Order: sequence, then structure tokens, then C-alpha cells
Amino acid sequence: TEGMEEDDAEATTVINNYYNNTTTIIPDYEVFAAIGLGESHEALITVNQSLGEGIHLLDASSSGWNSGEATPLRYLSVYTNCTNGMWWEIMDTLDRESPVNQWLAGAGAVCTHELQPYDTENDYDETLSVVFERRAVTVV
Repeated sequence: TEGMEEDDAEATTVINNYYNNTTTIIPDYEVFAAIGLGESHEALITVNQSLGEGIHLLDASSSGWNSGEATPLRYLSVYTNCTNGMWWEIMDTLDRESPVNQWLAGAGAVCTHELQPYDTENDYDETLSVVFERRAVTVV
């Protein structure tokens, strides 16, 4: 339509001919938080990913408890299964730091990601908290 440019991945530009100025609209990303509680060695959070979408993990923390005592857990396991037959298993450290800036595998495909805290030495009841964003991606 007159006065509007096409959308691109970076921003939308709207040209207002009445005042002869340009406004750039920068898109917001959807940011989500999820909390899971459960027994040791089970998926606590499941994230479904749509076609043309990527999941960017922004923050994660986990702890286990046994007899009323909380202990930070050391690893985050992510099991990814996609409808095209691809699958991945990724383990990252949570040991006193968070896996910031991690993209989950399979970006652009239809996938399910199961997130589970993991500790090689203990069987605890566990809690997991994650913050992630969904971003539109183009597969080339």
C-alpha cells in the first residue's frame, strides 16, 4: 500500500507522507519463563517449537532437595526431537553459572525440546527454572 515499505527481519519502516517523516518499528520478541518440579532424571519442562522458529535459552537454574536441604544441580540436559527425524542430546553446565546465549538445536524445524536438570552423583527431587525467547528464523 502507499506509504508503507515491506517488512524485513530487522524492523518495519512506515513512511508517513502527511508529515514527510519516517518511523522505524523494531519488533519485540516473545519471552517466556517456565518452572518445572519433579523427580530425579525426568523431563521437567517441554518446549514445542514451530516451523520457522528458533528457541534462544536466556537463563536457567536448577536445584535438588533431599531431607529438606537444597543443593544446586550441576547440569542441564536438553533432548530435542524433530519431525524430520533429526534429534540431539545436549548437556550444559549449570555449576554456579547459567547457560546464557544458548540456541536449542533444530532451529527452523518442528521440534520438541525436553529440559531436565541432571546431577551425576545424587538422586534428588528437582526444580528447574528457565527463561527463553522465540525468534523467527529463515533456513537457507
